[in-house]
Amino acid sequence: MTTFLELQDEALDLADQSSLEERGRVKRFLNEAYIELVQRTGTPIKTSTVTTLVDGQGDYDLTATPFSLTDFVRVQMLIYAWGGTTANQTTPLEEVSPQQIYWLRRNSISGVVRAYAFNGLSQLLLYPAPMLGDTLQIAYEYRPALMATDSDTPALLRPEDHAAVVYQAAYRAALLSKSPLASGLAAESQTRSMAAMARQNRAGGSVKRVRRGRGVWIPNDNSTDVRWNW
Repeated sequence: MTTFLELQDEALDLADQSSLEERGRVKRFLNEAYIELVQRTGTPIKTSTVTTLVDGQGDYDLTATPFSLTDFVRVQMLIYAWGGTTANQTTPLEEVSPQQIYWLRRNSISGVVRAYAFNGLSQLLLYPAPMLGDTLQIAYEYRPALMATDSDTPALLRPEDHAAVVYQAAYRAALLSKSPLASGLAAESQTRSMAAMARQNRAGGSVKRVRRGRGVWIPNDNSTDVRWNW
């Protein structure tokens, strides 16, 4: 696994740069490229702890108390249980628009939660407002931790995909300094990023959000017989 320091040295060498100021910029470019590539190849998912909702409160900022999901990117599934009892878990809540939530709330009520929406990046809206003892667990895509120390690694990528991060950072560094190397680095960065995404797709690990009501038939030969129930 390539270390953060090794990634820096490789990117600086490709961009033909060496100053401390340029190294500082390359560190930032490497982290930005790392996060972007992780998200493009299929952000990993983890689940929050089971959180007790506030009686009668339908709005929650997922980055604040009681959830405090500081690495939250996008929700994949909400696991809700009225009264906090596992046996009372409902089917996955229906995702609707914020406008629909506000319309449904014109008659303010609490009850078994049936629907949710996101207003902005992290504000979760529930309808109806939960009751005393209701709980919610969130399966969500998360943002990888930034590389900070020289020994850190881009742990959420395959070793063979590290070069895509290096070339993207080198391209941005060369572009900023108006180097003639920028165009060649851009082409190589694109090639390596596409190869990383192709590897992930072949592995079957790319995150896809399930859309209810649209079934898929598994074909005998997926190169010739793909049928979707649209």
